Amino acid sequence: MNCSVGEVAALAVKAVRGAGQPWGVAEDAGWAIRWLGRAGVPGAEALARALSAGRRGSLLTGMEIAERGTVPGATVELDEPLFALPFIARCAPSDAALRLEIDGRETLVWRGGCALVGAPRGGSVRLLGKTVTPDPAPPLRH
Repeated sequence: MNCSVGEVAALAVKAVRGAGQPWGVAEDAGWAIRWLGRAGVPGAEALARALSAGRRGSLLTGMEIAERGTVPGATVELDEPLFALPFIARCAPSDAALRLEIDGRETLVWRGGCALVGAPRGGSVRLLGKTVTPDPAPPLRH
């Protein structure tokens, strides 16, 4: 089955609500899934793993990071690091990307997407710094 990013996001909202989370958390999860999908990252699989295991830590941690507006300098342990990426991207300056180390692999995250190779399934996220880079256009997926 081939679904659009919007359809997957709507299903994510329903799944998170069905798992007993409030509307705000569910809507943020839907937004994160949409952001990940547009960046070409398999967020739906990470959501399915998190919900089946009864975990929501990475989503809530990501929401807290975005609310504060700064990425912690210390290493953060997350069960599903993918969920934190969209929220970390909100903290990126408009003219730079944030360099992160996710489970030992370096990646760049900017407001419009990320350069992630593979999908980590748990581990640590650490901010390495900022790098000035043009904001590359994310892959077009609808």
